[in-house]
Amino acid sequence: MPQINNNNNNSNVNNKMIYELAKDYSAYMKVDLPNQTLKIHDTIEEMMIRLEEFESIVGMVQNLRAECTFEHLVRFRSVNPQLLELCKRIDALEHVVARANIDLTNLEAAVDTAEIELGVSTTVSDRLLGIFNPLSLFKYKSDSSALVVTPRTDATIDLPPIFRTKDAFESQQKQQ
Repeated sequence: MPQINNNNNNSNVNNKMIYELAKDYSAYMKVDLPNQTLKIHDTIEEMMIRLEEFESIVGMVQNLRAECTFEHLVRFRSVNPQLLELCKRIDALEHVVARANIDLTNLEAAVDTAEIELGVSTTVSDRLLGIFNPLSLFKYKSDSSALVVTPRTDATIDLPPIFRTKDAFESQQKQQ
């Protein structure tokens, strides 16, 4: 019988060891889910509140944007004819500036030609020098004799055509 007692003893020791081992490992398995997930639930609730606030702000902004857009569309439609008239006037002004540039270029060429034909000084410093020094007139004529100038035989002067702004804006008003 001593062997049965030994088996019982071993069995008791094994059972005790299994019990202790199960007890130790069961501590790992014990989960206090409500306490451990409390912070997660609080964070989710806080995020939901913020999302609702954000959604309400976005809704208000969309409503305000729709109201502003409607008001501006109505106002834009009411000023549309005036805006088109302004665009036409700006186009006419651009045409006047371009034409004035062409006329100014032609006039400068005509003045240069006239100065060469008349033998007049072309630079400002030469003109000022001529005013303050009467003898420079003789010096300039001797220098200009090197240039071959063909004097005009007719007494008429051909004026370049000059564009008037009145013509441009009147043509714009007639088109309307």
